[in-house]
Amino acid sequence: MERLADWLIARRHWVFGVVLLVSTALGIAALRLSLDFRSADLLPQGHPFIEVQNRYHKNFGETNVLTVMLEAREGTIFTAPVLATLFRLTEAVDRLPGVNHDQVSSLAHRMTRWVRVVPNGGMVSDVVMNGPPTTEAEVREIRNLVRSASYVMGSMVSLDQRAAVIRAGFHEQHLDYRRLFDEVNAKILPMADEHAAVYVTGLPRLNGWILHLEGQVLTAFAVAIVVTWLCLYAYFRDWRGALRPTISGGLAALWGFGLMHLAGFALNPLTLVIPFLITARAVSHSAQMHDRYYEELARGAAKAGAIRGSFGGLFAPTAAGILTDALGVLAIGIIAIPALRQLAVTATLWLLSLMVTELCLNPIVYTYLRAPEPEAIWAREQALLARWSARLASAVTGSRGRWATLGAGAVVLAVALVLLSRVQVGDPTSASRILTADSEYNRSHRAVQEEFGGSEPFLVVAEGDAPDALQRAGVLRTIEQFQRYLERTPMVGASFSLVDILTSMGERFHELEPKWGVIPTDERSIREMFFTYWGSVYPSSSARFFTPDFRTAHVTFFCHDHTIEHVRALVSAAREFIAAHPLEHVQFRLAGGFIGVMAAVYDEILRSQALMTAASFLVIFVVCAVTYRSLVAAVLLILPLALANAVVNAYMAARVIGLDLDTLPVISVGVGFGIDYGIYLLSRIQEGLHDGVALDEAVRDAIHLSGRTVAFTALTMTAGVLCFTPTALRFVGEMATLLALWMVASSATALTLLPALIVVIRPGFLARSRAG
Repeated sequence: MERLADWLIARRHWVFGVVLLVSTALGIAALRLSLDFRSADLLPQGHPFIEVQNRYHKNFGETNVLTVMLEAREGTIFTAPVLATLFRLTEAVDRLPGVNHDQVSSLAHRMTRWVRVVPNGGMVSDVVMNGPPTTEAEVREIRNLVRSASYVMGSMVSLDQRAAVIRAGFHEQHLDYRRLFDEVNAKILPMADEHAAVYVTGLPRLNGWILHLEGQVLTAFAVAIVVTWLCLYAYFRDWRGALRPTISGGLAALWGFGLMHLAGFALNPLTLVIPFLITARAVSHSAQMHDRYYEELARGAAKAGAIRGSFGGLFAPTAAGILTDALGVLAIGIIAIPALRQLAVTATLWLLSLMVTELCLNPIVYTYLRAPEPEAIWAREQALLARWSARLASAVTGSRGRWATLGAGAVVLAVALVLLSRVQVGDPTSASRILTADSEYNRSHRAVQEEFGGSEPFLVVAEGDAPDALQRAGVLRTIEQFQRYLERTPMVGASFSLVDILTSMGERFHELEPKWGVIPTDERSIREMFFTYWGSVYPSSSARFFTPDFRTAHVTFFCHDHTIEHVRALVSAAREFIAAHPLEHVQFRLAGGFIGVMAAVYDEILRSQALMTAASFLVIFVVCAVTYRSLVAAVLLILPLALANAVVNAYMAARVIGLDLDTLPVISVGVGFGIDYGIYLLSRIQEGLHDGVALDEAVRDAIHLSGRTVAFTALTMTAGVLCFTPTALRFVGEMATLLALWMVASSATALTLLPALIVVIRPGFLARSRAG
């Protein structure tokens, strides 16, 4: 390693020039990186539910749906002012950018029609609301039409008649969340007045809020960088001490963001804390080597000798730390989500680039920088962390302290294991945890749920093998039975299918008598009813419910929430019914809509969560075993990390933070990054034994010398990520807190549990180090 340091220093101008050239190119690419996300990239595309959603969402919609609710402040919506507002609100929604005009449903929309029988036996279809009502007679007529239309009550108008809802689907390729968010703020929300309140919810609104608040996340990122630099300056006591790790972190950021852009990856505001953590990890590795450089100077070594000593002493643990960081993050690729797999590859390349920006550049930068003043070195040796680490070393390795440490670890593990059973998968609430509980979005979501008993769609497609397959009486009765069966599940508030259209037509044929709202027994009557309906509405109106050849239609259930228990119970109930009611020419295909998508996401989380964690630990185990040429060494390093992992998962259970596609990558990153502290400590113990020091003394020296740097880097990274907690994106704040806990827990277990295990077990591989 010392020869490699000499080689790098001798060719420092060439090496520095190449690094500068590559950094410039990647820096230019980084400037083009945008904060955005594509919804399709966040879904498990190989899942059969997603295949159904992708195939039919253009016809039937129901995923990227904007929901606007108008609620009367007093009485019902059936007053002239409220209905007039509903009409104007529907027009405004229909003009939103990217809206699919054929997927807008509202009492006041032109596609919401009523059918009446005329004296010659024909049927005429009229729009329910041609315009804003101006007289009380017009209001009464609209109210009577709504009350007689079973497919309107409960779906477009609440059962208590206090609210009406507008749902709008969008063309995915034209959906601009930022522009849509601004248009809703400018043209939809201002329609609230003294007569009615307006609420807006749905996935497009949520994504708009995320992008709207990205400025807060970027500000937090900038503040975190400043806080990190101040911590470096305070620890090393001069600007050069802060500059060296800053150079490493800055180059790492340039390379990482540049690689992201070249890979075609747009940075998700929700996971911006991960790029900061990777940058902070570069700073952490550099701080370890820079602290060793100061230590060599304090021992009286000349500048050149200090450079070689610090590089040679920390090359192996730093390289091992970078490999565990990179390969631990690569385990994210197990999750079958395109965006996360892209993040895994990009972040891995980013971390591996630290081999150049951190390791190879370190001795070169030191040659350009003047050595620190002796006063700065002396002040660092007398600082608080140095004194604290010396006391910790004596406490942990003492004859009683070692057993007290192991006992405390066992107690913490027992408590964590009790809480682990409460860890939930997915979002455990009906509102979004991405935003704060009192946010406008969550208030709107709760208001819609309370009025309509469910606004999140679960779409099942009935697909025939030939035209007119859905006009058979047996098929329609089975679809109706399917609706009634799933409506009895706790999470379903309402449902809709082409059967509701057919039964409504039966009532129209017989002067609105409810007893005629049934499926005819003969297929000729069914065909006549559908033909009459089809001939009285626009083709685009019927296309929302069934295809023109009556081969495919959807059954949509509106659900109360999307907790994993309810979603999986609903999917299970649907599968049970389908298995018990096979149809010869028609099959039910699961599932689309927001609930169908969430079911696919939950399946992927359950499939990949344990596998990803196991892969992260396995990679770390292999790297550690190869680095130290000992399985025992790998086990000793894994045990404190496993305890830290249990603590973090217990915290998630206590705070009701569910495992989802946003939290899984953060957990994997924490596992990979948490092992570094133990690696630095164990390598320093080996080094002491190699110099002939007794084991207990080598452990104490390692805690005192490397331990203070471990504590400093952990505290610095913790302070940095905690800068993200004040943002209005609650998820970002919670993940920042989670990562901070990871840093604290993994460093604490490395500084206490690992040394205690070593002095108690006295492993044989360390004896080989002494012999060497």
